[in-house]
Amino acid sequence: TVAASAPRRRTPFSATWPTADARADAERAVAAAPARAVVKTGDAWAYKALGGEHHVVVARWTATPQNAEAFAGLLDGDDCLLPGVVARVRKAPALRAAVPPSAWVTDDDDDRLAPGVARPDPDHAACAWYCTLENDTLDRVAAKFAPRATALDLWRANSHRRELSGLQKPGGAGKPPTLFVRWTVLVVPLSGAAPPAVDARACAACDGPAKDRHKRGDHTCGGRWASVDAG
Repeated sequence: TVAASAPRRRTPFSATWPTADARADAERAVAAAPARAVVKTGDAWAYKALGGEHHVVVARWTATPQNAEAFAGLLDGDDCLLPGVVARVRKAPALRAAVPPSAWVTDDDDDRLAPGVARPDPDHAACAWYCTLENDTLDRVAAKFAPRATALDLWRANSHRRELSGLQKPGGAGKPPTLFVRWTVLVVPLSGAAPPAVDARACAACDGPAKDRHKRGDHTCGGRWASVDAG
């Protein structure tokens, strides 16, 4: 008879670096990056903390375990990352590898993004953050930023997140598009120059009820809603 082997225990993920050399390599990799950036270093990803962002926010956008123990030694008394620390994380967006400002995605914060609203990232060029409306799709969101973003861009930038597992790739045959609930924040990778500012009052689609905005394709503002200010 052959004795059954003991089940292999998985080592819990740690946001700290396994060796001093690995930490030094990560610090060099992020040295020129702005805060809240996620940078590839060797076979890992490094997150450069601004300081004060809650570890759960960082974990959600990097597919990293959300328990505070994973970030042991990197947090203050409020479970927020200390200024300047470089955390080891699991993944990064395929486009615009950044984590949103914590206040924009924190419940009960006065600065939280509201559904239908977008803001440009204050530190990362060509990157905006958008909060979905009920039943938004990648195509609908992309139309609001056209021609600076496509639905495929949005999928590539957001599909790595655990909370969005199963996000349907645009153009896939036989599968309906993913419908978002309200309050889902997406990173929007922007390309090209921003369009001229428009007077939203001149656009009936921007002024109309939300359900009609989704249906109309003749936006005189070129798909740029009054509530979308992506810079």
